[in-house]
Amino acid sequence: MDNRGKNIFSFMFDDDSDDEEHHHRVIESIVHHTSLENEATKNGGSVVGREYKNREREDRHHNLMSDYFIERPHFNTTDFRRRFQMRKELFYRILNDVVNHKPYFRLKKDELGRQGLSPEKKLTDVFRMLAWGCSVDATDEYRRLGESTALESLYKFCCAIEAVYGQWYLRSPNPADLYKLLHNASSRGFPGMLGSLDCMHWEWKNCPSSWADQFTARSPLFNDVVHGVAPHVEYIVNGNQYHLGYYLADGIYPRWAALVKTISSPDNPKKRPFAQMQEAYRKDVERAFGILQARWAIVRGPARMWCKDNLHSIMMTCIILHNMIVEDEYEYVEEESDDEDMCPQRSRRARARQYELEPSITYEYHQDRQTLFEYMIHHNRVRSPHMHQSLRHDLINHLWRSFGDGE
Repeated sequence: MDNRGKNIFSFMFDDDSDDEEHHHRVIESIVHHTSLENEATKNGGSVVGREYKNREREDRHHNLMSDYFIERPHFNTTDFRRRFQMRKELFYRILNDVVNHKPYFRLKKDELGRQGLSPEKKLTDVFRMLAWGCSVDATDEYRRLGESTALESLYKFCCAIEAVYGQWYLRSPNPADLYKLLHNASSRGFPGMLGSLDCMHWEWKNCPSSWADQFTARSPLFNDVVHGVAPHVEYIVNGNQYHLGYYLADGIYPRWAALVKTISSPDNPKKRPFAQMQEAYRKDVERAFGILQARWAIVRGPARMWCKDNLHSIMMTCIILHNMIVEDEYEYVEEESDDEDMCPQRSRRARARQYELEPSITYEYHQDRQTLFEYMIHHNRVRSPHMHQSLRHDLINHLWRSFGDGE
């Protein structure tokens, strides 16, 4: 409590009171009690009665810099890549952007004039929790960062990553991305396909029992489609024209026109190529989830956070960082030979037919507000089981003619 608070409490007593000592004891008792209540609302920090721990921040900072961040560190670039899940150049790019966005990560001096925690130290702690899934107690032994400071650094880092990079690395596909996706899918026998769908479960260990099962099966993937603002995709399969892009999915998903499910038990030779190629293509998204969980162990084990907003921010941060690492480490070269390697068994007739099956994309944005009738038309089109069955039947015949007849 500040001096103003003390003056307020002092005003409650008569200045001419004979028991001046009792007067001061009451004031100190009230001040002490109020201070404890204020500190109880925080994650930690300087609490009255808590033992002070000298964490030797200067020495630990020097050790950390000597280990990883000087010109000739103790641990080489391979060690850095394995422990931070990225190259040092990308780490410093993220560090500089985060420091510029959030002053919390800047190197400052405390009220005693001592050097505060460096951004390298805070981000190292954050990356250890994200990549290794370790607790804040485990990070305290090497970097000597208190529990409240470590958690605060994690939350602020995730907010900064979403704010700085989320608009680009969580964006919907732009026209160039869509053309690339549709071209690759068409060359592998699935014209009009936008991608594959799968789900990844992250257990919320501390989820309140009253909130159980409230945060499952919630996906905004088709919101733009039903609102009439999604790109208009046209393509031909087995001689029939379609106007809605689709995703490959497994058996747990519904029979919608925007989803093409596999056949779990193909009962004739015509369906076998479709099932094999659909499941092989769908492995892409399964591998992506596997790499994500292997790289960021925090989303592999049960989440021990208490706030669902923090959980969402951590997951989005891991996805953004994963996309940044992929972009940093791999260069995609657009060549015709890539398509040959992706599907070497394709016949000559299928390669010739590819250019006839290339989908077209148009964008139709309406400024006027969508009516309920228009919304229901788009809604029913996405969820049409009849269209799902028709599209899958045409894909089965298309793949059989392209890959299953032995030419």
